[in-house]
Amino acid sequence: MDLHISFTKLLKAASYLSRPGSIFIATNTDAQFPMKGKDIIVPGTGSMVAAVETAAGRKPIVLGKPNRLMFDIVQKRHPSVKPERTLMIGDRADTDILLGKNCGLQTLMVGSGVHSIGKIREWEVSEDTEERRLVADKYIDKLGDLLDKIKHL
Repeated sequence: MDLHISFTKLLKAASYLSRPGSIFIATNTDAQFPMKGKDIIVPGTGSMVAAVETAAGRKPIVLGKPNRLMFDIVQKRHPSVKPERTLMIGDRADTDILLGKNCGLQTLMVGSGVHSIGKIREWEVSEDTEERRLVADKYIDKLGDLLDKIKHL
């Protein structure tokens, strides 16, 4: 993430992307990083990607979550990995949980991160199918709670 993004950098990016054969690659599209207990929101990489996308009039190839590329690489290197027996654990529904859904993985949302149980409850009853895809298979309040669940295995 560029902490010193500027008009000049956006101008250069949009200009480079106007060239034939140029490739627009983004690592992720996280719009923001809320700070727990603070009244500030830190713009994420996705905010900067969106600015370049708008200026360039082009969509990027997104390599990070929720794009399945990373999981495809894992499966290629470890063919014994079975998606239906793999658990994606995450604290952000629009990246972590969607990656799991896009790859056919089981999903577990941890409530100590970006998205709250309240937001998940809204998505559960939403008429929007894309919002319903953000709902994980299981939910725990914090990652440490998982240890209590697996001690008995």
